Amino acid sequence: MSLGPVFATISHVHFLTMMNASVAALLSAPPLGEVDFATVWGNVWPWTWPSVGLVVWLIVAVWVGVRWRRWVERRLAAGGFGVSDRFVRNVTRIVMLGVVLVGLYVWALIVPFQGAAHEWVRNDAQPWVFATIFIAAFLALGFYAIRRGILWLETRAAQTETSLDDALVEALNRPLYVTLVLVSLNLWAAIVPMPAALQGYVSKGTQTTIIVLIILFADGLVQGWMIARSERSKVLKTSGTVLRTTARVIFYAIGALMALTSIGFDVTPVLATLGIGSAAAGFALKGTLEDFIAGLLIAADQPLSVGDYVMIEGGQEGWVLTIGWRTTRLLTRFDMKVVVPNSKLAAASFVNTSRPREEIRFHAIVPLSFKEDLDEAVRIATEVAEEVHRDDPRAISTYRAFAYVERFLPSQVEMRCWLCAKSWDAHFGLYDNYLRRLSRAFKKAGIAVTPPVQQLETRSGEAIGVAVTGEANRAGGSGVGGAA
Repeated sequence: MSLGPVFATISHVHFLTMMNASVAALLSAPPLGEVDFATVWGNVWPWTWPSVGLVVWLIVAVWVGVRWRRWVERRLAAGGFGVSDRFVRNVTRIVMLGVVLVGLYVWALIVPFQGAAHEWVRNDAQPWVFATIFIAAFLALGFYAIRRGILWLETRAAQTETSLDDALVEALNRPLYVTLVLVSLNLWAAIVPMPAALQGYVSKGTQTTIIVLIILFADGLVQGWMIARSERSKVLKTSGTVLRTTARVIFYAIGALMALTSIGFDVTPVLATLGIGSAAAGFALKGTLEDFIAGLLIAADQPLSVGDYVMIEGGQEGWVLTIGWRTTRLLTRFDMKVVVPNSKLAAASFVNTSRPREEIRFHAIVPLSFKEDLDEAVRIATEVAEEVHRDDPRAISTYRAFAYVERFLPSQVEMRCWLCAKSWDAHFGLYDNYLRRLSRAFKKAGIAVTPPVQQLETRSGEAIGVAVTGEANRAGGSGVGGAA
């Protein structure tokens, strides 16, 4: 049991008291032949049997407590008790404290104290002891009642579709226990003969605790609601961490100022100091504050959310992993993380390929020679695209793929083939599959894909320098397009 150190301390003090009394008796004792054993026994017995009874009482209390804990552990393992192990430990400690106080007070009433000690035990200590035992029992029953009530509310809240009642139950959990302790303390202070000055401290402490309870409840309600709504709301799913942190800082700052005011502390110098300090911190942490404010703007405007694939100005692109209070993290196609400050992301231009919908429409550019039959090439490209949409799981099967001749270039004809993938990530594989099948179909039909050709006219004998600045000849291209 966790009260072992308490019992050890009590036994140690009791042992030292008895030893001091024994040593004093031995030093002042007459010779052995002159000792009146009947008188000695009459003086020792009134102290002996209450002490033995106290020891037996404590041993029985520990034995009952151990048996109680084992029974509760079995019920917890079977899932039929409805409370946590931590709750049971706290209640057990409170009950054992009351049991120890009862044993000590009864022992003090029985043993023959003399003079002022006797009067103090019977008159002065009695209200404090009874009040403490009553408050211990009140706390134990209150903890159990609150726990059962919270479990009942959780069961009822789980049966509804709204998430507000779940957040309300979660927010009530901690303030209810603190309220119980606060009520118990005030009851105890009202029962015991406490000095007036100490009563004033208890009153001010109660006011401050009430303010703390209100702040804890409001913060718990907002935090629980945001967490419960994070799966349904894109704003909370994307920037929930930033918004929850901001709300908590605001609640705690207001609560701290109200608590200081309740205890008579003038917060005007504190506010003035905070104003000057905020200005200094603003200059020192200019970049960090810019990132934080940009994070709030991103959370409010929602140009992107977690899971979107974005292509940022400057070449950075990837899936959005998190949007924090200072940075946004991306995961590239090469499984590398890119950290972008929120201020740069808010100021940059970027393409969100996951908006307004997850599916992505794209086109493949196929260059053809002027000698080829364009009608046949368009027909084959369309049939291959329809076949890919039927067979490839990365494609939208209901999309009607098509191909058409886009334009005539100096050395070739440009044909575009439109397809639709389920996501930006899926469109890479779908694009590759389509080009492979189209290449086989064109070879079977005798249609050649012509690489770009540029005709240069020079004077005889003039040297020409050629620099390769792009990719080598490629049989097609890809781009993102809107609805056709």
